[in-house]
Amino acid sequence: MNPYKWLWLASISLLPFLFIRNTQVGQLDPVLFRTVVWSIFNFLIVALGWKEISVSVFKKIGVLSFLGYLALAILSYLVVHFLYSPFQLEGVSEIIRLINCFFSIIFSVHFIQQEKKNIHLLTKIVALQTVVLAGVGVLQSMEILENCAEGASPCGFLMNRNLFGSALVLGLPFMLFVLKNTIENEEQQENNFINIIFNLVGLSSILLGIYLSQTRSAYAATAFIGLFYVLYFLLHLRFLYVAVVIIVLGSIGSITYYKYSILNPDNFGSNPKEQSWRDLTKTDSQAERLLMWEKTLSMIKENPILGVGFQNWKYQIPKYSLEGLRSEKNELNVQRPHNDFLWIAAESGIITLFIYLLMMGYMVYVGIKNKNILVLVVFAFLIDSMFSFPKERIAHSLILTVSMGVILVNDKKLLTKNSNFEKIVNDKENIKVEEKVITKQPNQKKKNKIKHKTATQQAIQKDDETPKIVKSTADIIPNYVAYLSLFVLGICVYISFVQSNDKEKTIQLLSYNQSQNFNAVLPVADQINKYFVPSDYFINSVYMHKGYASLNLKKQKVAKEDYLKGLKQMPYSIALLKQVAMLYQNEKKYDSAIFYYQKMQNVIPHLPETYQQMYNNYLLKGDTASAREIIKKCPAPCK
Repeated sequence: MNPYKWLWLASISLLPFLFIRNTQVGQLDPVLFRTVVWSIFNFLIVALGWKEISVSVFKKIGVLSFLGYLALAILSYLVVHFLYSPFQLEGVSEIIRLINCFFSIIFSVHFIQQEKKNIHLLTKIVALQTVVLAGVGVLQSMEILENCAEGASPCGFLMNRNLFGSALVLGLPFMLFVLKNTIENEEQQENNFINIIFNLVGLSSILLGIYLSQTRSAYAATAFIGLFYVLYFLLHLRFLYVAVVIIVLGSIGSITYYKYSILNPDNFGSNPKEQSWRDLTKTDSQAERLLMWEKTLSMIKENPILGVGFQNWKYQIPKYSLEGLRSEKNELNVQRPHNDFLWIAAESGIITLFIYLLMMGYMVYVGIKNKNILVLVVFAFLIDSMFSFPKERIAHSLILTVSMGVILVNDKKLLTKNSNFEKIVNDKENIKVEEKVITKQPNQKKKNKIKHKTATQQAIQKDDETPKIVKSTADIIPNYVAYLSLFVLGICVYISFVQSNDKEKTIQLLSYNQSQNFNAVLPVADQINKYFVPSDYFINSVYMHKGYASLNLKKQKVAKEDYLKGLKQMPYSIALLKQVAMLYQNEKKYDSAIFYYQKMQNVIPHLPETYQQMYNNYLLKGDTASAREIIKKCPAPCK
């Protein structure tokens, strides 16, 4: 058995379970940590198996991805990087994830084409993985296992209930695939009943886990999968009829949901302070997401072509005001809009989003055309993307790309024609035919000689006379492509390792500053590559930590330099703007202080502290007229 095949299966099996619990001393980011491991797996698979991978598969998947969504997304990011964020390159982690997705699709297609039974092994692994994840969630809800996140809802190994629920939904079609194959199996009639029972138990545990996740997007995706599976794969209705039924039922469900949701103004009125969903943004997660979507649309309107760059949404969203969000009081710093479509458009541009939807639409088309159950994974991913962020998570992306590979194997126009797999089979059949034609009967003398030979000699002779199947080098990845792939994956391993390792160190900065061990902060901060890791888990700049320590060590000049460096990376950070404004005020540079307080005012328009400080600086400057004007605008009593 080829070792790189087992590496491929191991990566699929292990990545969703690679979870490192947070501690006070250090913290490994699960996304970055899984990215490191995924990159290492892909590097080893290419290194060990590139001589077996079909170049036609490599090219055609490349056309589908690199000349589409992937290439455009990377290009837009590189342009945006030099235009808008030249002082940090945190978004390279997204590029690394996309590159690993590309290789994951290639490996899935390659191994299934190489050996058709691999599809059954693959689907069983993902189905079992999903069942185990659901079982862990059930045990967490029963408090037998400790939950990895706050709240009553389980999270499995995936940090929160949203990611847990969506992972189960993505694994659900694999379970249905295995169940269908078990029912239709004709070779194991004796054990089929037992296997079917086990599969039904696994299916039930997955559904129970989805229910316990209390995730609305997971509920919607599960309802869609169930309805589509029954109508299209069990009842075998035409796709047009299925689409009409789903649209009608979806419309009825949407109208019913609107009637009882916070979107309906008729549901307000008893409390004069709450007249619309906008009045609930600080207490209701749905209302807060609606507000984030509204602000994200403003970001897209301002940057429609190129976007703001990967991983820059969280740094740019304060520009459109944090008013109404929990971030306004620094309770929680938002990192994403909880909608992958808006996220892609905001960070990579509308054109990139359009190409992404075309790619996903093509997957749906091929899956529907070939009646592949795993097309439900694509549907589930798209539904979940409307309310969550599965594209960012390695486990979810891995399941999606594996299902995409399985779907594309059946795409005769794209892959099957002139494939390496069929070529080898045909060559083997031709060799057998030619052997029957040219093989002559040995004469009697040769027969007598063979009788006196030992068994070992006969085996050697038999092996020598067996026709050899030599794989055509025309359909193997060229050396330069293989070396380039290894080089790119090697860079991915290095950068993702740096990001994962340095992100862990940011929690030490926070711990040292909180314990007032300021002398320990500076050396740790200097070790962090602030180009790839500009902030900690709470979106506090690394330079913010460093400047705060320097300020407490009576190094005000050094502290201001660090704060200004941080503002180059995060120009709308309230914490950095406030510190810089205060330092300029201490230096009696009142105009500069007022300038940074005005920037704070743009981020949080109704923060009384900002008005108070601007009022004080105008008075110190001697501009009493401006001081009176600003104090009149103060939303709360100011002194």
